Amino acid sequence: MTSARERFEKGLSRADVEWAILTIRNHFRLLAARAARDAAPVLLTLRPEQIAALEKKFSSENRRYVEQWIDGDDKSRARRRIDRLVDQLEEWTGNLSGAQKVLVERFVNSNADESEQRIGERRRWQAEVLALLKRQSTLPELSASLVRLFSEPESGRSREY
Repeated sequence: MTSARERFEKGLSRADVEWAILTIRNHFRLLAARAARDAAPVLLTLRPEQIAALEKKFSSENRRYVEQWIDGDDKSRARRRIDRLVDQLEEWTGNLSGAQKVLVERFVNSNADESEQRIGERRRWQAEVLALLKRQSTLPELSASLVRLFSEPESGRSREY
């Protein structure tokens, strides 16, 4: 198979981008499955008060997400999305020019805000994790469930997401 470097040097086609996305997703799935298997023995030993603390942490992080990305009017939400993307790009590439920031602004404004779908998906996933932890299962059962949940993030998602 042609390496990523060779593909990049030839110039990227749509097929190359699709290949890269598939390769990254497959690598993610393998890493996620391994992390889930490795975490299962520890997670199986969590006491009810530790699971309650995790639930509380999920809730506080979700409130923070809503405050940061969902609260406010459309204009202020878009401004925060633009600022976030500029910050992320500048972290990787250094300062963006004014013209580049205008392109980022156009990009953000031309794409739907998916913050509400993201928080819904995040809450669904967290609820699944908590339900697995609260259920008294065996290590093989918990491990298999966590592997599925971590390595197949699209399972159980709504169509809108």
